[in-house]
Amino acid sequence: MECAMNPQTNTRFWWVVLRPYFEWLCCWPILVLVAAMLVAIVWGYIGVEYGVPNLFWHEDQSTQILAGIGSAWLLGQLCFVGYLLAQNAEWMKNRSLRWYLLVTWLPLLVVLALRAVIRARGSDLFSETFNEIQRWPFVVGLAAGALSAIMLLEALDNLAVFERFQRWLKRKSPAPDSAGKAPKAGDHLRRTPAEQFVRRRRMQAVFFGFLLVVYGGLACSPLGIAVFPALALCLLLGLVIAVYSFVVLRFPRSAYLVFGGLVIVVVAVNQAPDKHRFPSLESHYDSPQPLDNDSYSARRDMDCGLLNNEEALKNWLTYYRTNHAKTPSTKPKLVVVTASGGGIRSALWTAVVLSKLEEDIPGFFYHVRLITGASGGMLGTAFFTAKLDQIQEFDRQQEFRADEAKEPRRQNMIQSRKQKVADVMNTEGMKNGGLRQVAQHWVLRDAPALFSPFPYYHDRGWALEKAWQKNLAPALGHSVRSLQAGEKEGWRPSLVFSPMLVEDGRRLLISNLDLKSITESGGSLFVADDDAITCDGSYSLSAVEFYRLFPTADEFQISTAVRMSASFPYVSPAAALPTSPSRRVVDAGYYDNFGVNTAAVWIYDNRDWLRENTSGIVVVQIRDKVSQTTRHALGQEDKLHPPSWWQRGLGEVLTPVEGALGGLQAAMQFRSDEQLQVLSQLFNDDEAESCGFFTTVIIQCPVTAALSWYLTDAEYRKVVTSVDGQIRGDRSKFLALDAESKEIIHKNKTRVKSLQTMLEPP
Repeated sequence: MECAMNPQTNTRFWWVVLRPYFEWLCCWPILVLVAAMLVAIVWGYIGVEYGVPNLFWHEDQSTQILAGIGSAWLLGQLCFVGYLLAQNAEWMKNRSLRWYLLVTWLPLLVVLALRAVIRARGSDLFSETFNEIQRWPFVVGLAAGALSAIMLLEALDNLAVFERFQRWLKRKSPAPDSAGKAPKAGDHLRRTPAEQFVRRRRMQAVFFGFLLVVYGGLACSPLGIAVFPALALCLLLGLVIAVYSFVVLRFPRSAYLVFGGLVIVVVAVNQAPDKHRFPSLESHYDSPQPLDNDSYSARRDMDCGLLNNEEALKNWLTYYRTNHAKTPSTKPKLVVVTASGGGIRSALWTAVVLSKLEEDIPGFFYHVRLITGASGGMLGTAFFTAKLDQIQEFDRQQEFRADEAKEPRRQNMIQSRKQKVADVMNTEGMKNGGLRQVAQHWVLRDAPALFSPFPYYHDRGWALEKAWQKNLAPALGHSVRSLQAGEKEGWRPSLVFSPMLVEDGRRLLISNLDLKSITESGGSLFVADDDAITCDGSYSLSAVEFYRLFPTADEFQISTAVRMSASFPYVSPAAALPTSPSRRVVDAGYYDNFGVNTAAVWIYDNRDWLRENTSGIVVVQIRDKVSQTTRHALGQEDKLHPPSWWQRGLGEVLTPVEGALGGLQAAMQFRSDEQLQVLSQLFNDDEAESCGFFTTVIIQCPVTAALSWYLTDAEYRKVVTSVDGQIRGDRSKFLALDAESKEIIHKNKTRVKSLQTMLEPP
């Protein structure tokens, strides 16, 4: 795999300086790719939507220093590898390692350091946070990383101690050559091609061994907790480059065969369909549940410890009438909440909105019977729902009644209740959504596990769960079953998680409710055979219920259910259920990123009871950032997200992928709206009210934040502050609103007021 490019030597200064980069581009493009990717990330050109640049420009100074050290090490490694690969070239004669680093590494470090000096322009996510933070720690990290790397590289360049000692002896007593001529000065520094090759291999082997020792030390010691996401990314890229250089230098004539062999090994040892497993189901993997029609149908007829759907509705109605209505015959409004996906930003927005609704509409959650959604939205709803027992206990002690919320004599208690809600629903723990723990386990656990055939539990998905349990304690550490008592009593809403199964595209419904009736579609179906003709049958089985598969999974945790619903590879692995055949679980957003589908089917299935026993149905859609404008206005996508020059240039290649992704997103949006339209027509045909018996309220996030499991301080404050849209003092810098954002906030306020009016006791 030696580079064959060897044009005539040109002594011009610019060519000498650019020659190493030219070699990289023509012979070893992986070096150019990694260097360009790192520079583009640090300068905020790629990964902005996912918050990748913010990992390097972190608000915490120590984290930013570590990011600078990792960046300097990675670039130093690239240049060192380039030096080793190029030593045989004619133009590298008499070129030292110091010279090579001077013309390659130094310019790259300067390019990174310049980003700290130049302010970002524009109004994108990166610019909003970058200009507000101190950036000198990153430069300090670059300098510290460069200094330590130089010391290491100098040590590697002087490893051949025995070789130098031998040459020193020859230098003391120079012997004439075969022609009788004494050696010239400097001959002891020259090496034959064979000697150079051996020396390269020796330096690379020591370097590779050093990296493995460092990596093993981080993986096996408590020092691994210091591997922050930016440092983890640099470490992972460094390992890729180290393996690449090791193979190229050790097997120059058969490098491609070795790379192919490594791929075959990885494929061979990862044959287990359940390599990534869920710790909450550990006891079930020894005896997987059979997944076939007969076995599942038998379990559908079993009790499985689920709440009867109609009984849960009756208990909800009884609890509301007994504790919050003026008369025992009151028909309250029933609320169904849906939350869209979108990482930690969606989780924060959803939790803050629900908390705000409970503050502004005391007793709001007593109207809510069902909550569903996808991805990060379900993290926010799970946090809210799991902590409602503290609010309910306060209401019981204070004898709070929703129908008395506006009475003057109860205003002191209502103010105390608002403060109680604010204290209980504190969302500070959501800012650090677990990205650090994910990065640590991805690099130090999951990467080496690629070469292991054994299934395991403690992967990056497990690390994400533990981070949630710690940051949002104790809400997500409870079991899903522990919520059932409140649901049965009628005051706690029922959560429905709906992740998707990879192999067949069905949803996995995780809930304490018996949802058997909404997992199967059926109706008039003409089927003819030799024995009978029928026009009634089953169309399809679109979902399976978790507790039908695992009725004894009493310790199954809320955090695991959230993780299943928010398992978007490659941040979280697609872990497998203990079933036979195995089924991998991924993000609910693959099927429905808004949660409306499950909510609409549930409402339709209970339509008769709801019409008879409630005064109306309200679907509250808490959306992350999908604009309502783009759903009915043409040409908005090009204005909001204009295609870049490279997207237009690669149109022939990218069109199929863009079409598939666009169709998937559009299908979710328009299918949800069409289902809501059917419900509106079903319930509102005979209604004289302006909104009818059935209506939906959309509460949309007016600000943008990174799609990640980490939020910066500025992003966190933007989301929290934007709930009421008020700019007070130092908050103004966190909420620089454009016209569209102001319009969204105004609409949100209007809709919340309308919702408050709708939920007032009749």
